[in-house]
Amino acid sequence: MLSGHMEGVYTDPYLYLRSLDGDDSQTAGDHTDSLNYIIALRRWFSDKVVYDQDYLGYRYGGDALVLSSAFGYREPDAWYLGGRFFGMAHGEIDKNSLWVKGDLDLAPTGSPTFYLMGGVAGGMSKDSWDFYGSLDLLAKIHEYQLQSDLQLVMGASYSLR
Repeated sequence: MLSGHMEGVYTDPYLYLRSLDGDDSQTAGDHTDSLNYIIALRRWFSDKVVYDQDYLGYRYGGDALVLSSAFGYREPDAWYLGGRFFGMAHGEIDKNSLWVKGDLDLAPTGSPTFYLMGGVAGGMSKDSWDFYGSLDLLAKIHEYQLQSDLQLVMGASYSLR
């Protein structure tokens, strides 16, 4: 069985940032003129409560250019092999930015950060055992500074079938 997907996304820098009346730019500390599409996830801990803010919508928010793809081939109850790629250019505008009236910049704004991920995965099934592995290269590039990580995963699982 052959499978795959490809996704390309362009998000406007101010996709989730809004002004309630739209007459003027937002100013720091003025929350009366805010219609941002940002949500807070409340997390309870034994000694405190933490609110994590995130976008109400696309997981990477506004000011992004994204390309994602994956492909694979599977022989049911035998083996599988696949690959994946993810690339994103994300601008400087984020969920903490203020909406600026008349700002029509295209994404990515400012000095963008580039995120890249490529990987392969495979596995096989033998009786009640499944063996699997994957190799991924992750990279983050900002202002010609590269940070990267190579990740190898291998494992086995047993199920009562």
